[in-house]
Amino acid sequence: MAVCFIAIPNFGRLSQDVPWGRPSWVSLGGTCGAARLLQRRLSNTTVRFHGKWKVNMGAVEHTLFAFMVGLTACGLAGSVMELISGRRLAFVEPYVSPAHVLRSLFATACAGPLMFANEALDAWWQSRISASALISCGCTATVWALALGVVLIDIASRAGILLGLADFSA
Repeated sequence: MAVCFIAIPNFGRLSQDVPWGRPSWVSLGGTCGAARLLQRRLSNTTVRFHGKWKVNMGAVEHTLFAFMVGLTACGLAGSVMELISGRRLAFVEPYVSPAHVLRSLFATACAGPLMFANEALDAWWQSRISASALISCGCTATVWALALGVVLIDIASRAGILLGLADFSA
């Protein structure tokens, strides 16, 4: 049973008693009346309430979704490449080679964040880079996975529109 606190001026009294024994500023209905009204009026946005603050979570949710799409694509591509070749994922042959530039570009674009993270962890375990450099590599791999997710979502939405499968206009 959720409790929602509503700020009601009570003119110096700590609480107002109501017939069923709870103060008037405590509602046991799960959501406040003001929150219900705001939810009805803003039905197309995601709104969370934290005290008196209103937080719109739309941009955060879209960013996390794009990151998870990129991370999933990266993990799937990296796992398939490791299963096919039988070698650990890194920026070396057979994944990256000057003889097969397009294949190397595709492999690096899709599984690059994992390749980069593997190389950074190897360098850190062999004491070739510091902990701050490892953190920097981790942040770069995270941003790379986010960018990959944005690109994949854009490609999927454009392909869906071109094929007429869905209407993504908002």
